[in-house]
Amino acid sequence: MRKFLPVFVFLLLFVLSLFGLYWKNQYRPELSKQEQIEAAICAKFESSEPGSRVFLFYHAEAMFLAGFVYGLDLVECDIPVSDWQYRVTYNCNEICPTCQEIVVLVGDGSLSIDGVLYTSKPELPFQKVLEYFRDKYAYYCQNQ
Repeated sequence: MRKFLPVFVFLLLFVLSLFGLYWKNQYRPELSKQEQIEAAICAKFESSEPGSRVFLFYHAEAMFLAGFVYGLDLVECDIPVSDWQYRVTYNCNEICPTCQEIVVLVGDGSLSIDGVLYTSKPELPFQKVLEYFRDKYAYYCQNQ
């Protein structure tokens, strides 16, 4: 019986550690859309201007667009994005066919993240957000 006790304790600890790993992997908190955007591995950046270019970005390049949207302090609103000026599709299926796309539409007074309307808080006028996307798009047009 004494020979079996260390083996039994080892097996019990092994089974408990396997159960702990299984349980840990089962619990994954739901990420907000902004957190999912920050974790995006690629992006497609478009403008609504006729004849405009479409840019496809991989992880390192997409981080700049994702980090900006992630860092915004947004509040839900009812200002529709009737005519979007810029569209950013994070985890776009052209690059990652198995990823779930997240579409951000940027309009004059609000932006839409997968159909939910947001605007910036009063401390940051939304025109500054629009200006950021306008400047980023102009930069990519000049440098790529």
